[in-house]
Amino acid sequence: VMLISFFGFLILLASRTSLVILLLFTLFLVVKAMAEKKIKPFSFYIFISTYVLAIFIALKLPYLRDRIDRIAERGMSGDPRSMTFKCGTEAFLESPVFGMGIGDVREFALLCYKHHGFTEPLEKHYNFHNEFLETAASTGIVGFLVIILLLLSLLKDAIRQKNRIGILFVLMVIIAFQTESMLSRNKGILFFTFFSSLL
Repeated sequence: VMLISFFGFLILLASRTSLVILLLFTLFLVVKAMAEKKIKPFSFYIFISTYVLAIFIALKLPYLRDRIDRIAERGMSGDPRSMTFKCGTEAFLESPVFGMGIGDVREFALLCYKHHGFTEPLEKHYNFHNEFLETAASTGIVGFLVIILLLLSLLKDAIRQKNRIGILFVLMVIIAFQTESMLSRNKGILFFTFFSSLL
């Protein structure tokens, strides 16, 4: 139920990286449980059927399908993240200690996209597509250290409690933060706060 809830939230976030990570981690956990004879073969087959259905549903979503097709056709150069990462780095270097402020970083991003001729990020008002970079640019090294300490604290608690789902959640969030500014959107904040509190 928890994994299906994760999957549902990630579908709402339309985060390809997070979906792939969740599917790979859960497959690993289920195969490991099967090898250790902690689940019965019938349960394993039910999971695999659900797993295949989840992948099928994810591939049917127009937004995800479009992004996957674009990368398949043009490689990583078709992904605007390289453009947003460049402007995010420039924003951080502009004010590294305390950052530019949450409101000002958005304005800086749009001006940077315009200056470099990054059409798609400018037209679609993209954020930096990296939560660590977004946090560092808006709140500086201070905010960056706070988010790192928060994630490490959650991971430490999950490991101490031997909470596999909790460990999976924190690892998934850390990896997802590499390609998504999840905490810049209400859906991302809800996902992070709900599951980090619950687990």
